[in-house]
This record gives sequence, C-alpha cells and structure tokens, in this order.
Amino acid sequence: MTLFKLISLYLLVGVLMNLWYDVSISYLKNEDLRFSALERVFFTIVWPLYLILIIINIIKSIINGSDE
Repeated sequence: MTLFKLISLYLLVGVLMNLWYDVSISYLKNEDLRFSALERVFFTIVWPLYLILIIINIIKSIINGSDE
C-alpha cells in the first residue's frame, strides 16, 4: 500500500468516527456535547486515542456496572 492510500484510509476512519459520534449525539438529544469544527479536525487526526478511551470506558462499565 502506498503512503497516500494509508493516509487516506486513516483520515476516512477518522471521518467515520466523527459520523458515529454525531449520530450518537443526535440519538442522545444532547446538543451540548456536539463538536465544533476545530474539535472535529482534531478528532479526525487523533481518533485512535478516542477509540482506546471508548473501549476502556466500556470495559469499566461492564466490570463495575453503570454509574447511575
């Protein structure tokens, strides 16, 4: 795979993660959590960190139960 294809794939996954986040926010009906344009760009670049945080929080909630 060429470098251009790898970068394109990386950015595509970041955009898809942004889409997933927006759909989740719409489902929760909590517009206060929606990202600004700058936050979207940042999220697209560092999406693996957010994915790791999501996985860690899911595991914590399964182990400890819900916080409610």
